[in-house]
Amino acid sequence: MTNQDFNPYQAPVTTDVISESSSTEKSYARRATIWTVIVALNLPVVTWFGIAVTEGAARLGMVVGVLAVWGTGMSLNRTHPRVISFVNGGGILTALSQFFPMLQMWAGMAALTLVSILFMAEGSPPHRTVGRSLTAVTLTTLFTAAIVIVAGCLLFGFVRLVGAGFRRLMS
Repeated sequence: MTNQDFNPYQAPVTTDVISESSSTEKSYARRATIWTVIVALNLPVVTWFGIAVTEGAARLGMVVGVLAVWGTGMSLNRTHPRVISFVNGGGILTALSQFFPMLQMWAGMAALTLVSILFMAEGSPPHRTVGRSLTAVTLTTLFTAAIVIVAGCLLFGFVRLVGAGFRRLMS
């Protein structure tokens, strides 16, 4: 730019930063909504199983665990959108699998066993009474969610891989 082109009274030329951040916010809001719906869709069967093995105030541990998983997903939405998109894809598949909830039952039993081992190592109650401890129920909920999320991601990755191979085969 030369001195002849410079006009101190003219507004500076700017890029469209507002629309870029607005687009990013819309994308975040869409992913956050999808994540929230997926978390809600995955709750019925595991909540039913959880209520069956917990007692009293310890059930609050299920709420704490679910909120922790949901909050982690919301954070991943902001920081790692590709990861949460993959998790969302797996979440859809695990939500559909609740019609035959073997994954949820196995994940819950594995988490319950792991937590009972952790608590027995500390001299706490045996396997039967894990459902009475707020801490144990929270940990069981977190472990169950982690197992189901990892299984969902693996299943989603497998479906994508098979789909890509099928598309290549058909072209």
